[in-house]
Amino acid sequence: MEWITRGMSLSFLVLSLVSLSVQQHEYDCLTEPVGARCCCYGKDLFNHGEVVVSLPESCLQLVCQDTHIVAEYFNSPGDSHCCEFNGQVYPDGCVLTGQCLEVICRRGRWFLTGNYDECCAHCELTNDPHITTFDGYRYDWHGTCNYSVTQSDFSLDPHVGVFSDFEPCNAWASCLGHTTFRDNPNTIITMRVSSLFLPLVNGIPYPVPTSLSQVIVNGVPHPVLAYKSGSCVTFIGSCQLVVRHCSNRLDVIAHPAHMRQLDGLCGHFNGYQMDDFTSRQEVVHPLQYRPLAFPLSWLTDDQCEEKCKDECPELMGCEGEGTHDPCTLDHDGEEWRHYWKLCWKKLGNIVGKDVKRQHYIETCAFDLCMLNQNNMGEREEFRWLEALAENAHLAMAIPHFKGERQESDKRIHNYYDNGNYNNHNNFNNHNNHNNYNNHVNNHNNHNNHNHNNYNNHVNNHDHNNYNNHVNNHNNNNNYNKGPRQQPLK
Repeated sequence: MEWITRGMSLSFLVLSLVSLSVQQHEYDCLTEPVGARCCCYGKDLFNHGEVVVSLPESCLQLVCQDTHIVAEYFNSPGDSHCCEFNGQVYPDGCVLTGQCLEVICRRGRWFLTGNYDECCAHCELTNDPHITTFDGYRYDWHGTCNYSVTQSDFSLDPHVGVFSDFEPCNAWASCLGHTTFRDNPNTIITMRVSSLFLPLVNGIPYPVPTSLSQVIVNGVPHPVLAYKSGSCVTFIGSCQLVVRHCSNRLDVIAHPAHMRQLDGLCGHFNGYQMDDFTSRQEVVHPLQYRPLAFPLSWLTDDQCEEKCKDECPELMGCEGEGTHDPCTLDHDGEEWRHYWKLCWKKLGNIVGKDVKRQHYIETCAFDLCMLNQNNMGEREEFRWLEALAENAHLAMAIPHFKGERQESDKRIHNYYDNGNYNNHNNFNNHNNHNNYNNHVNNHNNHNNHNHNNYNNHVNNHDHNNYNNHVNNHNNNNNYNKGPRQQPLK
């Protein structure tokens, strides 16, 4: 009886909507050309084959078919618990394809399955900032203006893109201020570090839920799924980009459908490092750890600071291909080794033998050098080490994608082989990835954070499935060697 009642209600709804279309036809569609196949609904005109109304809770869509609005059911009339994304309705149990993170519809809600497309590629920016491109090349850029992180063409107004505004921090460096994710021209999401859980969607505040949900603002659905976890917000776009923004890092994961179509600070995405430094002018600049000409070419025309509108907006100048190392220490000297020891002590048990993540030690030592070089004090040093430890934990929760390449860093292994760190054996005892959960819990208990929820989050709302795959990553990715890195031959 319940099914019959529901079916009668749906039939009445469909008849009412179609009736409304017919009533409005004579009023609104008089200008429709003879022989056109479009439909009128209210005061709107829909082309043949276009969806007029989606009713995922009833597994139903109203579609324009040859001037008539007809009902299209998914499964059987009376079924429910369907999901909607990007104008399409998906039956219960259906997997959303074409995404780097696999998503499934369960009883009217989207959930991450824990599976992912290994052919996707990952770009990361960690304060202050240290950047790894989609193709795995690492470099530093300390600009303090608005830059294109990645975008779908070379123009100043791309269809799809991620753009970040960097602000001065730690005396010399720059940190993420706010980031804009343009999934499409009608869905523009702005995230500010100061209020990550309340981003703006087309200028309207949107409270990010803890469970994976479609972004709906003022009753208008957008083709983006979102959720928050720990200190991060994650957006899965119809454009086949995943954007995760945390307090001190930004991660962008690109589907292979974007191969050879993305450029920006994340490099030219094509699986080949040597052309990663392709400028907005389509000039390929030489790879180097501290570039200048390449990142400057990716300044946007959306600048908040007046100085960023100048021809030469950055302190590093605007002449030449690269910049100098601002850390004046001898990288073979005692003070530099002291910073390495501090960083190994804080981060070594987190990154373990994962060669792709061990560059966190190198960049940590650089950060401590700059902090002390600018007389920031021990308190700021401690705070920054805590932030770097959080960054490393978050990085360990991201799978290794085949789109990235890595190799062992001989400098790091040589450092241990030369006996520079007397806790070498203790470090090795913790390299087993089975101890990862213990390290997360120890870190979180110390900082009163809940980042260990990455390990328990599946039981709560199925969103941290990244962790299921940390141990399954591929080791065929290339690893670049830090501040003295040379372009791959």
